[in-house]
Amino acid sequence: MLINKDLCSGCGICITECPQKAITKDETGKYVIENQLCNDCADISDIECVRVCSLKAITFNDGTLPEVDPMWRVRPEHLIWMMALIASRGVQDSGKYWVGQPQWDQKRRLTAAAYLDPDIKIRLTRSFDDICQRCPAKQEPGHSEVSGKVDDMCFEKLGVAPGTVMRLWDAVQMIEEKFTIPFMKTLTPIPDDIFSDILRFLSPGSKALHDT
Repeated sequence: MLINKDLCSGCGICITECPQKAITKDETGKYVIENQLCNDCADISDIECVRVCSLKAITFNDGTLPEVDPMWRVRPEHLIWMMALIASRGVQDSGKYWVGQPQWDQKRRLTAAAYLDPDIKIRLTRSFDDICQRCPAKQEPGHSEVSGKVDDMCFEKLGVAPGTVMRLWDAVQMIEEKFTIPFMKTLTPIPDDIFSDILRFLSPGSKALHDT
């Protein structure tokens, strides 16, 4: 892969999104891709740096631009947090869903898109999705292993394979039917105030509310 230094703005999002940590700065301060580390995201549905570069500054070595899937990609765990965000609408906000924080802003965009188009489809994916773009935690040691275990647990519980495409609201309903409250709590630490919003989102007959 190659970064066109004339097109690159230096935003740095590609560094955050590279699962191989193959992007660095050279002696002039420009971003470069270490081809001996880059594997063209062979085990992921898209080449991550290409997907997030709005300036189309990253190409194959021959200068051609890889195609990317325009469909929203979402980790199942992130749908749980989106449910909390939806339930918080109309409730006095204590600042827990910060506007301007990329992860929450992306959830707001997806929620808005789903309300405008109830049939909108998403691709359920592992690790690198569209909700956590720019999240620096992805580059922390051990993060990919922890998130990978969480993803494996979610897909096993849902009974679908990574890469599955479905309507967003069908995926949310599946979570209501298959994720119990104790199971949700094993996935990731969820603050009590946010977890209360998740409970508020769940329908009264939800299996999650009654199964242990």
